[in-house]
Amino acid sequence: MSPAWPRRSSTEVGDSLREAVTLSNLGEVCLEFGEVKEALDYLLRSYETLLNNDEGELVANIMVSVGKAYQRLGNGSLARDFAEKAIAIAMKDGNLLTQSQAWHLLGLISFADNSLEIAESQYGKALGFCELLKNERERAALLLDLGAIHALKGDMDQALDRFSVVLTIAEDCGAKRLVNTAYKGLSGVYETKGDFRKALDYHKRFSRFERESLSEDAGRKIKDITVRYEVEESSRESEKYRLRNIELKEKTDALESDKAGITHLANHDQLTGLPNRRLLLELLKKTFDIARRNGTKVGILYIDLDNFKPINDQYGHSAGDLTLVAISARLRVILRASDTVARVSGDEFVAVLTTVGDDEDVAIAARKIIEECGQPLLIEDRQCQVGFSIGIAMYPDDGDSIELIVNAADEAMYRVKRGAKNGYAFAHDSQIGVEQGLPVRPHR
Repeated sequence: MSPAWPRRSSTEVGDSLREAVTLSNLGEVCLEFGEVKEALDYLLRSYETLLNNDEGELVANIMVSVGKAYQRLGNGSLARDFAEKAIAIAMKDGNLLTQSQAWHLLGLISFADNSLEIAESQYGKALGFCELLKNERERAALLLDLGAIHALKGDMDQALDRFSVVLTIAEDCGAKRLVNTAYKGLSGVYETKGDFRKALDYHKRFSRFERESLSEDAGRKIKDITVRYEVEESSRESEKYRLRNIELKEKTDALESDKAGITHLANHDQLTGLPNRRLLLELLKKTFDIARRNGTKVGILYIDLDNFKPINDQYGHSAGDLTLVAISARLRVILRASDTVARVSGDEFVAVLTTVGDDEDVAIAARKIIEECGQPLLIEDRQCQVGFSIGIAMYPDDGDSIELIVNAADEAMYRVKRGAKNGYAFAHDSQIGVEQGLPVRPHR
């Protein structure tokens, strides 16, 4: 079904949903990298933001993630509570993926409580949903957990069968950690069965991967320290804008005393409040992963303002900044709550449209941006107008990586820029769509 592109009747509601989605994505990233307490903080804030919203699917997904965080922190009671509530919501909405993840989580909790029979039953329910969804990666993770139960119960033949299937699926999916955990399980089973040659072979494979992982962890630690240094540099840079923008000064002062605020500053554009390039890349990775699992498409719009430079040159940077802030606000209103818009450089933005049906869905959004954002602006008692050159790339049609997709959208944008401007073009189509009847005047 093609998504609708309605104008938001309430900017506050739209901002609330957008904030919840962003917080949830940040929580997922932290959870993936083992920052469980920080992940829980983001996820609970996202959950609280949606308490009074009728967004069942999103709420259920967030509840499963909150449950995972509590389970990793050893709080099985709260983890079970969130998982069971997520199942109730997901059943009502017919959301099979969330039901599968929630049942898997319940199985992990029961396994930690040594309730092996209950855990096996819960894993079995999750596995049924996975097979319906043909989600091989999640299926491998469940079979791995079932293999561990069989090994504990002494059924080594069944455990061997489970671990062998996991190894095959994980190798096909390129899931390194699942492959290595399968190595460990197979080594243990063969050791119990007395086949020490195979046990040693799989243990060597497991140990080799562990050494590689330690090296990767060291690299990640270096990257983390580098990011923290850049955060501090960003905080110092913000002082230069303190006198020009009182609101920004208040935010900067709060950020200096609030770790969460500093993290926000490092991931958002200081002028417009939109996500910056760093956060955009993180969100694109998460968005592409979800689209790959669900078999959906993502539209990437690379947006460059036409005739912005004359405003900056004639009226000064203050007028230019106010123009960028006004355009950012219009983009927020036009796009859906599940979409993201980021400012990646001076007058360039990138919009990420999730779960789109085909090219026409994205073209509708591009035309709305050109038409509605292109309406005249009143800046410092002067009427100004800008146009929009938009390049569009579709994931996975135009590439299977972030770099390929963004570059494809960028090149399509420059094709429009070199032509008549104030239009849009797809990376895989030489035609340029231009919104007629909108003469672009920089000012008057």
